[in-house]
Amino acid sequence: MENINSNLIRQIVEEAIRDFQPEGIATTQQTMRFAGIRSRATLNAWEREGTFPERVVLKRNADGSPSSVGWRWDELYKWRDSLPRVQEAA
Repeated sequence: MENINSNLIRQIVEEAIRDFQPEGIATTQQTMRFAGIRSRATLNAWEREGTFPERVVLKRNADGSPSSVGWRWDELYKWRDSLPRVQEAA
């Protein structure tokens, strides 16, 4: 009985979380908060290493360089879901 209740509770929580996940584009600050980091340098390094989703250009300067960037929420969720889980000590 307890196992059934645990599974039901987990399912309800997962559905609630899915309902509250933003869609579209995340700002740099939202992305850093989501990834649990405080440094843009870390974000840039992860991107260069190919271990983090690539940014998308939202706006360009007159010279063509990016002036505003963001990250797709769906790609951020996939990145998060691909991270290895910490094994609990037995």
